[in-house]
Amino acid sequence: MLRIWTRIERDFKRNKWLYVMALPVIAYYAVFHYGPMYGAIIDFQNYSPMKGIRGSEWVGLELPHLRERLLFLAAIAQHGASELLIALV
Repeated sequence: MLRIWTRIERDFKRNKWLYVMALPVIAYYAVFHYGPMYGAIIDFQNYSPMKGIRGSEWVGLELPHLRERLLFLAAIAQHGASELLIALV
């Protein structure tokens, strides 16, 4: 186990500037791509601003607007697949 950590430490010392250059890219993806996913939870809750995201009741797919949205997306996907088949033939 000690041998693995010495290899990691040696690699970090050898490539430290590469890791430093990668930090802004990792921070960008964490903030602008994974951060907003936390707000997507609101779609599956009976959201109340007074209770916040963690205090609101979890309803899953019971809300009508979610069913309509999912049916709409399924219809678009089905239409896209049929258009693709027509284009291929």
